[in-house]
Amino acid sequence: MPRDPSNPEDAAILRSFIPPELSIAQLELDDAIELASTRGVRVEQADAVGWLEDRLRDAAGSPTYTVVWHSLFWGYLDTDQQDAIEDILSRAARRTPIATVSYEPMELSGVARLQLRLRS
Repeated sequence: MPRDPSNPEDAAILRSFIPPELSIAQLELDDAIELASTRGVRVEQADAVGWLEDRLRDAAGSPTYTVVWHSLFWGYLDTDQQDAIEDILSRAARRTPIATVSYEPMELSGVARLQLRLRS
């Protein structure tokens, strides 16, 4: 269930996921919530495959990388969804540079790692 950072109730729910002993993580989340809410970030609930395909359909010809970010998300997808997303990213990368930034564990019960993958 996506949360709207400009909605105080949703922001409180997001904050509830960070344990009190992780004070730096709480500060970082507060900064992210403030930035997103002041920049007019729009939160949408959608199927990941269809949403990404719609966003990258017209990506073409820019020398600037389009960044696709996901965090603690990949493990919730089934293999068909993962394959579809990889296919969408590969097709888009033939038209324009794509950077995939992810914070995911290598295995479901593992520790998350920040990863960057450049596709062009």
